[in-house]
Amino acid sequence: RGPCATPDAELLARFLDRRDEGAFGELVARHLPAVRAACRSLLRDPNDVDDAAQATFLVLARRAESVRDRAALAGWLYRVAWRVANRLRKDNARRAATRTAGVDPDAVAAPVGPVPVGSDVSAAV
Repeated sequence: RGPCATPDAELLARFLDRRDEGAFGELVARHLPAVRAACRSLLRDPNDVDDAAQATFLVLARRAESVRDRAALAGWLYRVAWRVANRLRKDNARRAATRTAGVDPDAVAAPVGPVPVGSDVSAAV
């Protein structure tokens, strides 16, 4: 960021006061590399890194007013990115632990033939 760059605190204030999308976009462009690096430190999959980084900026969009020290936005984003990435890592580990080897839980076998109804259920069993 150059000497003429608008300070984070001012950009954040413009976003909060006027919902200035340009100011928010500048904050994203400025902090995205550091947010991605924080996420990458916990996540292996580049798609997960992208998801966590996007979620971090969604948190900023929704909770920008909770940033107490607007000049320290970088630290606030780092903490949010770390928490989001850590939660995603834990969710991925839990999901992997519940999967049966070689079975895709998202693949549902289509029923073969008609589904038994009423008295046909006992005959099908």
